[in-house]
Amino acid sequence: MMPYRGNHVSTVDCNRDEPLCRVRHADLRRLSDESVFKVYCPACTEGVLLVKRDPETLDLISEDRCLFCGQWFVYEDETIGGEPVTRVEP
Repeated sequence: MMPYRGNHVSTVDCNRDEPLCRVRHADLRRLSDESVFKVYCPACTEGVLLVKRDPETLDLISEDRCLFCGQWFVYEDETIGGEPVTRVEP
């Protein structure tokens, strides 16, 4: 898996087939001060990462995908917003 290199492209689904990137959620720019989870996508800067949850347990999981460009990310943080992050490898 490749570390994120900062390829700022902004076309819908333009990063859908790009390699997975590892990032720290704590280092990303928040969408607003009111949400500790929603952040701007570092790949396209227009999309949003919402932080995925396990559908059964509602635990935060470490993989996420930009809603705009489709780039896959894995968070390296142990916690996000004070909640533990469950490690999953896509």
